[in-house]
Amino acid sequence: MDEPRQRKVTAGRITEIFPDAVMRGDTSPILTSVADDSRKVTSGGIFVAVVGYETDGHLFLAQAEDAGAELLVVDKTHIEKNPGLLGPVQDRPMLLVENTRLAASVLAAEFYGHPSFETKVHGVTGTKGKTTTVHFIADIFRADGHSTATMGTLGIELGGETWKSGLTTPGPIDFQKFLRFLVDKGVDDVVCEVSAHAGALSRTASVRFETVTYMNLSRDHGDHFSTDEYLEAKLSISRDAEKINPDVIGLANIRDIYAEDFLEPISTGKRFRFAAFETDEDLKSLDCDLYARITGKSPESLELCIHTDSWEKDVTLPLVGRFNAENAAAAASVATVSGIRPGKIVEGLSGTKQIPGRLERIDMGQPFLVVVDYAHAPQPAHEVLTALRETTRGRLIGVMGAGGSRDRGKRPMIGEVLTRDCDIAVITSDNPRREEPFDIINDILVGTQRVKEPRAEILVEADRRKAIEMALERALSGDTVAILGKGHETYQIFKDETIHFDDREVAREWLARKRYEKE
Repeated sequence: MDEPRQRKVTAGRITEIFPDAVMRGDTSPILTSVADDSRKVTSGGIFVAVVGYETDGHLFLAQAEDAGAELLVVDKTHIEKNPGLLGPVQDRPMLLVENTRLAASVLAAEFYGHPSFETKVHGVTGTKGKTTTVHFIADIFRADGHSTATMGTLGIELGGETWKSGLTTPGPIDFQKFLRFLVDKGVDDVVCEVSAHAGALSRTASVRFETVTYMNLSRDHGDHFSTDEYLEAKLSISRDAEKINPDVIGLANIRDIYAEDFLEPISTGKRFRFAAFETDEDLKSLDCDLYARITGKSPESLELCIHTDSWEKDVTLPLVGRFNAENAAAAASVATVSGIRPGKIVEGLSGTKQIPGRLERIDMGQPFLVVVDYAHAPQPAHEVLTALRETTRGRLIGVMGAGGSRDRGKRPMIGEVLTRDCDIAVITSDNPRREEPFDIINDILVGTQRVKEPRAEILVEADRRKAIEMALERALSGDTVAILGKGHETYQIFKDETIHFDDREVAREWLARKRYEKE
């Protein structure tokens, strides 16, 4: 990626942006850049000290000064409680603000020239479905002739090229940088995933969104958020969006209990509700502007009828699972409020491509189905397994673990899901990180003992490669092997090292050895 340059900003403009902040000392009249990483500071620039989950940017003020920082932005309350943090930079030009995360977001937008005002940015948030929905929206926009980019878990994608971003939603400075890059490329629409962390950490607080879409909320990120904090992080996304753009359109999955909370900050005339239904479900009790009704299922696709008050269209979606009907309904809704014609919505959804690591099929000519999916929490895993069960003639074989140094509370829940939903469950490692793999596995096994009438035969193999091979070895014609947890990831994180590891590669290699290779 050719990184766009930051523009220069006057010190006077900085004081205008932060009228309630305290400026100490006289800074240079022209400031050249902004960074929240002391290693990225350039001469004459600004360094914003942010308190993170694992470190404190205030510990690197001296390094930032050595690198040429002309102005230090610090957390007023934090340094009042910890005056020693200022140390040798006590007399340097300094801006004291109430929230350095928000300051980084505001400054990034300024230094990159507010790129979100030069294109249409569409944000999608939710515990699950963000990646797929973002790509569905992009497929529809492209079908309508829009130059469209996506930003999210899979990186930044534009015109067949992909650049890694490192986070589901990049940090505030990188987010504005990527937006500027895409605007300079002539992009009409940017469709992006907005994570809970992005909401909580003000990563998108200075982004002008055209639409913000809420999918759902279920247990995730218990390592960083309580349930209330997680909800608050999601709800802050619509509040922040409305502050920047009072005309932002808010869309929400009305079947989620927090949909109306998400829509509450949005102007009444700018709220749009959507839902997805099975064929035999009654939708009379729900008031929605668009719904997708599932009218048929096969091992390869979903048949949907998408309905609004003004049009109705049938769509064959080349993916399975009710959750993908919800994702399609969300995408169709964003397209509808964006003025895209129904025929183009159908064209975009019908032609959507396989999304890496999302129910991705591994087909080497074998007589059983192998899929790899990113589901790494109990509810998404249950939904994936339920969707696969509906179209599996034989047995359902699951392979799954849980990440180390993360929410321990969901591990027994994963064990319960595997025990109830699979015929054979192979419990293994995911990214153990700083924990011992068998400690994580034992936590999962606690859940398998809670199920009074277990369905699954439980197998344990800590080596993920061997676990995948064990599952494949047991598969017979008509069975389905679901390898869950890592999806598109190409690594595995251990205590002392990170190695290359790709579930899809492991499956293909085993199938090739068994001579299932396609001719």
